[in-house]
Amino acid sequence: MEAYDPYFDFDELEVEATEIFQEFYCNFLAGNIEYLEKVSGGPALAICKADIKSRATLGWKHKYEEVLDCGKAVFNAGQMDKVPSFTYIIDTQEINCKVSIKDENEITEGDEDQIMRNSWRITISRHEDPDIEVTGHYWELTELAKVGELK
Repeated sequence: MEAYDPYFDFDELEVEATEIFQEFYCNFLAGNIEYLEKVSGGPALAICKADIKSRATLGWKHKYEEVLDCGKAVFNAGQMDKVPSFTYIIDTQEINCKVSIKDENEITEGDEDQIMRNSWRITISRHEDPDIEVTGHYWELTELAKVGELK
């Protein structure tokens, strides 16, 4: 990691990973594919694109695009291939309310009072060509997996 950043601080990365994921996830809920393309790649971006396309095909969107809570990223693993990568587990809470694209008052799934808790396993990797002005960091989310869900 010192080859990329001689001042690297593992504890600071844990805080930054939480912030990166929260911003990523809110944009995922909103369906903001342009932003997601700047901050994610590989399997994570493929999952996002497929999910957003599926929403459009089925005619729904998330009513709420912000999470109620994004827990602290908990370190799970690290790897050094071409670029450094770090895997974390993060818990989120959100309102599970999906509405029709045509009529936002028509709830298609969930309810405005239904809270959903998800556990995610994410991997962030050092971005080879980061857009610092847009993202504010040097990382991209490369892997994304829901590892738990509680409604």
